[in-house]
Amino acid sequence: MRRSTAGLSRGACVTARRLVLRRLRLVIPPDTTRHRHAIRSWRVSRLLIVLSQGSAEPNVRVQVRRRVVQVERQHARVRAVVPVAAAKKRASRFEPYNHNQYILSAMVPLDNVFSQIISLQSLAVAHKKALRGKRASYAATKQNYLFMSDFLVLQHELRRAVYTPRPYRRRNITEPKPRHIAAPAFRDRIVHHAIHAVLSPFYERLFIRDSYACRPGKGIHKAMARVQDFLRANPQLYVCKIDISKYYPSVNHAKLKELLARKIADERLLHLLGVIIDSYSSGSEHDALFAPSSHYHTKGPRGIPIGNLTSQLFANIYLHEVDMFVKQVLHARQYVRYMDDMLLFHTDKAVLQSWKEQISTFLYDELYLTVHPKKVRIFPSRLGVDFVGYVLYAHKRRVRADSVRRFRRRFRRQLRRYIAGEVPEEKIEMMFNAWAAHARHGGGESLVEQLRQEKENYQFVKWVWKQLE
Repeated sequence: MRRSTAGLSRGACVTARRLVLRRLRLVIPPDTTRHRHAIRSWRVSRLLIVLSQGSAEPNVRVQVRRRVVQVERQHARVRAVVPVAAAKKRASRFEPYNHNQYILSAMVPLDNVFSQIISLQSLAVAHKKALRGKRASYAATKQNYLFMSDFLVLQHELRRAVYTPRPYRRRNITEPKPRHIAAPAFRDRIVHHAIHAVLSPFYERLFIRDSYACRPGKGIHKAMARVQDFLRANPQLYVCKIDISKYYPSVNHAKLKELLARKIADERLLHLLGVIIDSYSSGSEHDALFAPSSHYHTKGPRGIPIGNLTSQLFANIYLHEVDMFVKQVLHARQYVRYMDDMLLFHTDKAVLQSWKEQISTFLYDELYLTVHPKKVRIFPSRLGVDFVGYVLYAHKRRVRADSVRRFRRRFRRQLRRYIAGEVPEEKIEMMFNAWAAHARHGGGESLVEQLRQEKENYQFVKWVWKQLE
């Protein structure tokens, strides 16, 4: 039998890795601890220390520890670690490793972090993050000029619980679809970044793997790869696609505060989060889309602004309840969510129909959200899955047709403005390169070349006009 470099067979390595990843209670016979347990998965690297304590060969323990240090340097994001000191105390007798007790440490409520958020160091780091892409704006420049004095005023307001967000700057956009954007003042952005720096790592330990929106290390490309993994694993799958109607304007304030209070025990932080939540409320622009007796109208204030950094985190926290319902109640193994777009996969169409009804009921009864009736469908996966701007198949992907039409229309409008001298060439290049990178992920090389030729034609016309002037 082929042996791994650490001494275990390949089958033993795979078995041990699966047990840990499933978070089961490991009960390993004592005699197995006399072998070298250098499993090559970084996810169980700390488990190696525990397993090696019963070995009678000192060189085995040295080799295992050396391997652990080497792997953990390569992979800094090691979770659920077993302290080395605790492992040494169990050197005399072997105890089974229980992964659940370390995962449950993430469930401890977050407390005593408000002073960390309002510290000058935290606000300075938040100020640096808020400046990204905003250095040309007047508000950012003014805040940067009055750097320390404004920080002291902001810190005093936060400490005395008199902080009040300033009015939002509101505007409407029409592409890719009509949206109402509410952008916060720059000083409020600093507060949002300071809060996000503390809350995001805490909630990352709670979120499921298959939630991909507005999370570090995730994104649309990881979501696409995950969906294609499901499609390749079984070509006979059916897909249930669920979309929430007007998700951001429908988030209920009272329910969101209740969900935050379940995991956060710091009263001052909860008060600050409540102030931010109450600073915005969706207007009447979407009232006609919901029945007068629906929870959208009857459950109190609702709506979080799309322009807030904290809104991205709040949106994931709010729909984490759906993730838990899908995983723990429905026991759906193949499930992907990108913000309010959900995909469920199963070989039985009737099962998906049942899940769709249960999820719709849960969203309405527990979270006061309404499923979009025209965007819920069940279909065979071979027809292609329309998700995150692409149409996905088992072995290929393509850019969605309406995305191509929108970009063509917008790009040609900008080219005409470029000919008229209203737009600089650098902006045209940036716009083209950004969309070309997006299209190449969907096999759009030929489309990119067509648009490149069109762009060069306009640039040639612009050059000719300059020569004739």
